[in-house]
Amino acid sequence: MRILLLLSLAACQSFVVPNTVGIRGGSGLRSNSARMAVAAPQTGNAFKWLTDIFSFSKASVPKDAVLVIGASGRAGREVVKELLASGRSVVAAGRTQSKITEALGDAAGARGLWVKEGLDVTAEEIPETFFEGVTQVVSCLGPSFSDPALNAEAVDYRGNAAVLRACERAGLASTAAAAAASAPLCDFASGASLPEWAPLDDVIMGGKSSSAWDAAAGDRDFARWSGELVTDGGGFCGTVVKKLNFDTAGYDGIRLVVRGDGSRFKFRLKPADMAQANEYQYQASFDTVDGAWVTAELPFSAFTAVRRNDVIYAAPPVDKGPSGTKMSSIGIVLSRFEYNEYANYKCKPGPFSLDVRAIELYRHARPAVVLVSSAGAERVNRLTAEERAKDIPIVQLNPQGILNWKFKAETALRTSGVPYAIVRAAGLLPGAKGDGPRLLQLGQADRFSGRITRAELAKAVAATLNSPHATGKTFEVRRDESEDAAGVDPLPTLPAQLAALVPDRDRAVRALPPFPAARDPPPPPDAAGVQAILSDPRVRAQQARDGKGAE
Repeated sequence: MRILLLLSLAACQSFVVPNTVGIRGGSGLRSNSARMAVAAPQTGNAFKWLTDIFSFSKASVPKDAVLVIGASGRAGREVVKELLASGRSVVAAGRTQSKITEALGDAAGARGLWVKEGLDVTAEEIPETFFEGVTQVVSCLGPSFSDPALNAEAVDYRGNAAVLRACERAGLASTAAAAAASAPLCDFASGASLPEWAPLDDVIMGGKSSSAWDAAAGDRDFARWSGELVTDGGGFCGTVVKKLNFDTAGYDGIRLVVRGDGSRFKFRLKPADMAQANEYQYQASFDTVDGAWVTAELPFSAFTAVRRNDVIYAAPPVDKGPSGTKMSSIGIVLSRFEYNEYANYKCKPGPFSLDVRAIELYRHARPAVVLVSSAGAERVNRLTAEERAKDIPIVQLNPQGILNWKFKAETALRTSGVPYAIVRAAGLLPGAKGDGPRLLQLGQADRFSGRITRAELAKAVAATLNSPHATGKTFEVRRDESEDAAGVDPLPTLPAQLAALVPDRDRAVRALPPFPAARDPPPPPDAAGVQAILSDPRVRAQQARDGKGAE
């Protein structure tokens, strides 16, 4: 009867529809402050609007969402806002719904937000209902300095340990966001794809080079592209598939499994909008080892737009142009030139060969868990008592032993087997936004100090969640205080910085010190010691810059 009444009312042009509806956020209905705006129906469109309402009411469980634990905290709320702004679905979890929605302010009504209350990280277990529809987790937990039950050990260490156990039970290590993936573009084992490949040698411009494919035979699971490179004239051999329409959305790049002769080749991509522009393409170079199979991964960020051999510096990234992620053609090139007519020093005239076993799209795993930690957490465990007494004030003070407990939480995550990343914030500035956008700097091994706003920290966390190069890495982040860093959006520069970081497992072979053992906190300084630390000129100078006491 209720449905029939709604249908009849919706068909009436004079029906006034409220512009908000309550939305279920997992296990409970959001408060009025967390409603989602729904456009009022237009005449003749009432049935569609009503269908949308019923369809949306079924979406009580998020999809591919990020669970932000500690969402009502000052850092957590900024992470929630940044993720929502980037288009991610977010589950904001905390102790009480009212506190979360109050902390989020206007963002509490954003599309894609679910609010879940009743999270107690000091409990023995965290209910799996918090993980419904969740593929990644950000922990922004922090202690209370007024409630002894929520001290640094209970929250930063044992609370994060409880979160980690819950993540393991929820199977986050195998979620779609964390799992690596691949999709073949060609079949070389059977040779079925070879008729699609056509030569594109320098004979088209009067050269004398030539090349051809040789299909797999016998027990071979690869095909061979070979030929003769003649540098008098054009000086290149190429082979292309001109009509291989595919979409790269959700993938990070192109992966080739090849065996060459030590030459440097190029792989070419053509976005769909360039299909008829013969001279234009995107290229990325890859090296081969004479007689050995290698796997070459070419991230889309490595592709350079060229016209013939000249770089088009103003061109958009290969997957950000008019056709987006839709591609029309692939190819392989051996040329005596690299780019802008600079010589390819790994190319020599004469016979060449390239065995190709696979060409595929690939996607690397993303972090399933991102832990927001603190700069100084590693350092305090590495330094002697005498060294700590001379270090930065936070290392000397270490209230509640917070840096030690944070490092213990880091260690538990690093050794868990769950795909992770650990983001260590430099000194947090008062206020969320600071003085506008500014470039950020990433570092490792806890060697630098600095400052950062919580909004800037949230951008680093969002970039980390989406990066194919962040998994298994621990790093510090601070704002770039140089003059030319002011007013610059940091997001475009973060992917390259994340890619350049050393994986934790490789620190010992990449000139970074191994992680120290996690130790219990040292005895805290006495009242006189605290006063001496707070009188440090560095602390006073920072207070003067911030216009308030140390935070």
